[in-house]
Amino acid sequence: IKVNLADNYYEPDAISVKQGETVHFVLKNSGEFLHEFSIDTLAAHAEHRREMAEMMEMGMLTPTGVNHEKMDMSGAKAGKGMAMRHDDPNTVMLAPGESREMVWKFTKAMQIEFACNMPGHYESGMMGAIRFAQ
Repeated sequence: IKVNLADNYYEPDAISVKQGETVHFVLKNSGEFLHEFSIDTLAAHAEHRREMAEMMEMGMLTPTGVNHEKMDMSGAKAGKGMAMRHDDPNTVMLAPGESREMVWKFTKAMQIEFACNMPGHYESGMMGAIRFAQ
């Protein structure tokens, strides 16, 4: 499934999948800002948005990119014992103009969505429905 990440919306804004289906996503950030494509529950997205806001405050993220030096060091400085990363298998972060791919298996039907959790993006409408077909 090809997904365009723009400022601040997805094309398409909804997808249909079947339980047990494996989907190969081809993602392209055509916008001017850093975006992510993250598949999760609504509650998990809310928590992730909180973490992303913290990463922005710490200078690990900017509106257009990732500060890798701060990303590697900030977790240790925050007393977390390890560097904070943004490499979960359900999430891909894309810089402006970047293309990436992600493969995801939808193991069970549940209420999930794809979303960008960069501060303000979700609130601006950058989320999409994932519907499970029968």
